[in-house]
Amino acid sequence: MKLNRAWLLSVALAALGAASGVQAQNAPDVVVLGTDYLMTAPGAQYTLDGVTVDFRGLPIGPGLTDTIVQRTSDIVIGATNTAPNLQIVALSLVSTNFAIPLYVSLDPTQLARDTGVMSIYGSLAGGTFTTTNFNAYFDVCAYTFCNGSNLVAQGSIDLSGAGNWGPMPPPLAVTVLGLVGDQWANTHTNLNSNESDFWIVGVLNHTGPHPVQVALLPEPSAWAMMLLGFGGIGFAARRRSRQRGAAGPTPTTA
Repeated sequence: MKLNRAWLLSVALAALGAASGVQAQNAPDVVVLGTDYLMTAPGAQYTLDGVTVDFRGLPIGPGLTDTIVQRTSDIVIGATNTAPNLQIVALSLVSTNFAIPLYVSLDPTQLARDTGVMSIYGSLAGGTFTTTNFNAYFDVCAYTFCNGSNLVAQGSIDLSGAGNWGPMPPPLAVTVLGLVGDQWANTHTNLNSNESDFWIVGVLNHTGPHPVQVALLPEPSAWAMMLLGFGGIGFAARRRSRQRGAAGPTPTTA
């Protein structure tokens, strides 16, 4: 008896399709890798040589972004993780209660240590999350551009904490579109039925403290104020530079 090759091929393809369907159905629910664009909420403080200094965000990214954190792998919802899957890649703050402005940015020699562990709970509709063993190593400098001559202090801050999350951006949130697998996107356009994006709900208070929330698009009036502020910062930096050049080098503390 001769077998119909076309019939055998169709049966094989049908079986393969059924198997892949079962595999997709059994795939765990995950939050896909991506980037969280955040803005510092009021209340950020660091203790420098026993003095508590208040800071605010100095935007450097999309919208009012001053803190950028990446989920470096997909995270299974409901699993408690122990391996690093978070990386802070940018931090930009300026003091508000000090005699001269002090600027905070990541220590470029410690970037490999700016990692943490995130576990996400709930369902694809949202839930809670935790961050543990999450440290950011930073420089405090007298100018926006840090170098050895204007370095005031160095330290680290614990970004461990817990909060709520949801799959959708809040109104006016900064959105960066990309396909699943795009590390720099926070809104992915081809999510599967078992995949979700990640958005912090409300303000997250880290251990630090360094409270953050989702970065928002500034209103036109806020843009104008930001531009004026950046201009003032640049003018003040140039003025200090000229004064310092005229007076000669001054000692700094590390």
